[in-house]
Amino acid sequence: MRKLMSFIVVCLLAVAAYAQREPQPTPYAEQTWPKQEKEIVDLQQKIWNLMAKKDTNSLRTLFHDQAMFVHMGGYWGKEQELQAIGNGFLWYKKADIFHVDVKFVGADALVYSTITLTAGVGDREVVTPFYVTSLFKKEKGRWQLGSFIFTTRISGPDGNKVRIEHVDTGDDSRNTAKYQSTVPALNPQIRLSNNVMMPQFGIGTFLMRNNKECKQAVLTALRAGYRHIDTAHAYQDEQGVGEAVNEFCKESGVSRAEIWITSKLWPTEYADPTAIDKMLKRLGLEYIDLVYLHQPVGDVKAGWRNLEKAVKERKVRCLGVSNFEVKGAEELYKWCVDSTEIKPVVLQMECHPYAQRKQESELIKKSNMAIECWYPLGGAASRGELLRDPVITEIARNHHATAAQIILAWHIQTGQSVIPKSTNPAHIQENIDALRIRLTNAEMQQMNDLDKANRFYKMDINATRQFVNVPLPDQQDGGNDAWQRRMSDELNSRK
Repeated sequence: MRKLMSFIVVCLLAVAAYAQREPQPTPYAEQTWPKQEKEIVDLQQKIWNLMAKKDTNSLRTLFHDQAMFVHMGGYWGKEQELQAIGNGFLWYKKADIFHVDVKFVGADALVYSTITLTAGVGDREVVTPFYVTSLFKKEKGRWQLGSFIFTTRISGPDGNKVRIEHVDTGDDSRNTAKYQSTVPALNPQIRLSNNVMMPQFGIGTFLMRNNKECKQAVLTALRAGYRHIDTAHAYQDEQGVGEAVNEFCKESGVSRAEIWITSKLWPTEYADPTAIDKMLKRLGLEYIDLVYLHQPVGDVKAGWRNLEKAVKERKVRCLGVSNFEVKGAEELYKWCVDSTEIKPVVLQMECHPYAQRKQESELIKKSNMAIECWYPLGGAASRGELLRDPVITEIARNHHATAAQIILAWHIQTGQSVIPKSTNPAHIQENIDALRIRLTNAEMQQMNDLDKANRFYKMDINATRQFVNVPLPDQQDGGNDAWQRRMSDELNSRK
């Protein structure tokens, strides 16, 4: 495995050099190779054809058991790649190959390809130019694919540059990148301490105006490739989330098991043994992947025991705590970590480049919890301050990206889960496209140096106790206006 990983590093360095060359493409059909090279080229073409057919049984024999597949924003092993191809998450309909080079390194072969990939995305078809670097390993006289690395080309096969335009949408402080072509970015996964895999990137639904707006935003996100949805009873839009998930699964053939749903219990319902059943009814789903206790106030111990019961009844898969890192919640945090039968596996908190929460993050990691970030772009409370930061905007220019994408790429590379909220279709696409960006070590350090310990939501546990004492309406008809106003007023008061 160590040898294979070292070759993957070689591949990544080689593809960077190869990209600088911008080779003049020779039509694939006109290229010729010596016998040994042709064996490799034909095998790669066979793999493309099998992927287009979703023939995972044949592909299984051609993929090395320790194969690593590096996509734009995600990487995984053989079984995950086969699963993604088989269930249609990756639907490679056609690969137009324009140029191929084969190099032998010892007993292994490196293949550099210039391609234009046609992929199926729901009911859409998208076309994107790529460099593909493949490592083939020969064992017992048989070649197998050891790694497969995609790198986006900024030019098409004819050498013409793909235009990337930045336009002001006028509805907020951020600019939106409009791409000539896109493919679904692949969600990297986080392995939680209970060995459950959670998609690292998702969409948040905080304070969407009503269930109709929420449903449309979530549908747009799912069609763009999102597989992680974050909601809460307090957001008053669980119904919209559930309707979107059920509709998308029906139209796409994607199974419910591929979509991660997170929700949160409100403190006034912690002691209610029927709270999870009510949540399932609002969502219209049979189970929930992750449920948080939303705030570190109220009858936390009763709430946790009810959640443990829900896990045992298979109504909930994983448990977590939200905002439990704040000052004043230390004893409850310790109880959840040390004294519970089923441990929390995720902690959700405000986190972004200006408030990187480094001390809190170290504590959370010691408790074997993953970190999920709300307000990753600063939220409405920041008034776009993060998106105007000169360091971030300069890095964005270097990557032909937007400031929002650079921030999200930074979150992903730190290993945090991130759930930016948006109802704007262009922003929803822009956000997931951030998964294709890879920041350099120097750029990551620049981002790390922006930490000011400056939270945009000034949470105080005493104020929280006063705020959360109002029970939430159980029936949601497009959101509850009075509750939405109360939430908005509270946010404004904490800026």
